[in-house]
Amino acid sequence: MYLSICAPPATDLVTLVEAKAQIRDDGVAEDALIQTYIAAVGAYLDGVDGVLGRALVTQVWDLNLPCFPVDALRLPLPPLQVVNSVSYIDTAGATQTVASFQTYDQNGVGYIRPDPGAAWPATKVQENAVTVRFTAGYGAAAAVPASIRLAALLLIGSAAKNREAEIATSMSAANPAVDRLLRPFTIQAFS
Repeated sequence: MYLSICAPPATDLVTLVEAKAQIRDDGVAEDALIQTYIAAVGAYLDGVDGVLGRALVTQVWDLNLPCFPVDALRLPLPPLQVVNSVSYIDTAGATQTVASFQTYDQNGVGYIRPDPGAAWPATKVQENAVTVRFTAGYGAAAAVPASIRLAALLLIGSAAKNREAEIATSMSAANPAVDRLLRPFTIQAFS
């Protein structure tokens, strides 16, 4: 299994204006530093390497597999918006597209499976024989749950207040409220 991002989020999780309001900075001298905090917190929370194990602001990913599963395929990085395409390399080595399949949600996680009565097609035996392109995330930054956005702002505020100390601790350990805000959104790592 291999995940690669095709289209990263178009915007940050929080804006510079929101972050500056959180840390009560009304100047411009530290805007570049604050923007770095915004990016770092976004990377800490979002995507395949983020602690939440989910997509926050809309983004497009490719999931590559050596073959189709027996039945349903669990897609990483909830919430799933749409499966854009499912392609594969057939046994003759030609790239094909699966014309029809079902998507469904189970406990907030997206899955795809063959249509009823159908099976996944046979693939050539090779790495990355199957590619599932999907769009994930809550939508625009404003659509991300308020507790995740608040946790991001608290992390930015903590980083701004405790600049050197922040490096020595995990981000959420620096503020226990962050852990409580994020706990409902933390999922098991994709495997």
